[in-house]
Amino acid sequence: MSEIAEKYQKSVGQVVLRWLMQRGVVALAKSTKPERMRENVDIFYFVLDDGYMDKIEELDTKESAFFDHHDPEMVEWFVERIGLIMPIERVNGIRRFNERNINQINFAKTMREAGLSIKTLKDYVTLVFEDDPTTIPTRKDILGEAINTLNEKVKEIVDARDYLQWKIDNYDSHMIESENKL
Repeated sequence: MSEIAEKYQKSVGQVVLRWLMQRGVVALAKSTKPERMRENVDIFYFVLDDGYMDKIEELDTKESAFFDHHDPEMVEWFVERIGLIMPIERVNGIRRFNERNINQINFAKTMREAGLSIKTLKDYVTLVFEDDPTTIPTRKDILGEAINTLNEKVKEIVDARDYLQWKIDNYDSHMIESENKL
């Protein structure tokens, strides 16, 4: 990357941003430093030739530098590591999941799908693991917030579905004319 950056008299970051742009990937570069902001804008004033585009492509190993979010073992490790489930027993380094572990993983997955942030979910799980009856009202409040979030999502989906159904029902009288104007 340094060699390519030198050839174009750009920074490695600029080359990466330009490479992404030329591949049609929208990259959101975040900086508060004026010199970096200028560099980010400067990517529109040069073009990487095909040879360098291919060289950079060859660097892509198609694997995450952090972890594979599609690998169930890695996700389970992460969920356990941040405290969303109780520690899992290991025998010779291999996790031995019990029914409670599986239920905790499924619960965490469901709550994330419901829109709960990792922090809120961790707060909830911490209260559950404390097994203190005085935390029940707080736990119920957290679950109530999850229901409210889901209800908002359901309303948005129902509104979108109803709008699409209206378009289908009124296709001949409204949509053909509208599409011709596009």
